[in-house]
Amino acid sequence: MTETRLHPLQEEELRWLAGDDPAEVQAHTLELLTREVESLRRGGLARPASGWSVADVLAHFADIEIIVGYRYRRALTEERPAIDPFDPDTRAAALRYADRSPQDSLEQFRGLRRANIALWRDAPPAVRARVGVHAERGPESFDLMFKMTAGHDRIHLAQIVELKAALA
Repeated sequence: MTETRLHPLQEEELRWLAGDDPAEVQAHTLELLTREVESLRRGGLARPASGWSVADVLAHFADIEIIVGYRYRRALTEERPAIDPFDPDTRAAALRYADRSPQDSLEQFRGLRRANIALWRDAPPAVRARVGVHAERGPESFDLMFKMTAGHDRIHLAQIVELKAALA
């Protein structure tokens, strides 16, 4: 039997998931971000000297949900579709994260996240095993991509905590 070695990014995101239910983690992220937007309404929109702000991270959550939703659906409807990588900082600049309203980012994220959670919950194991092939990381099943998204959530939730502490 051959053991499949995970890409370092896959390992990191799965480590952040820590074996928890990925749908529950993703649903909880939606609750946490809703509270975060409320705190931003009360004056938490300060930008750090460099790097992303909390509002930028919220825009990233919304943008990522579009990307992963598309990847999930391609894996479910095509045979081993190619998954293209991207640079988050390039996307943030090109899509003008800094100009987005946190409330708009949250609204976009909310609908997409609910749809993606429902897609995963409704999928039987054989469907979750369908694969897309990432240009840098190799084959990734729908199940793996969904779990990675939950770990990715936790990484960026921790980033929000750090940003808020640095600006306090």
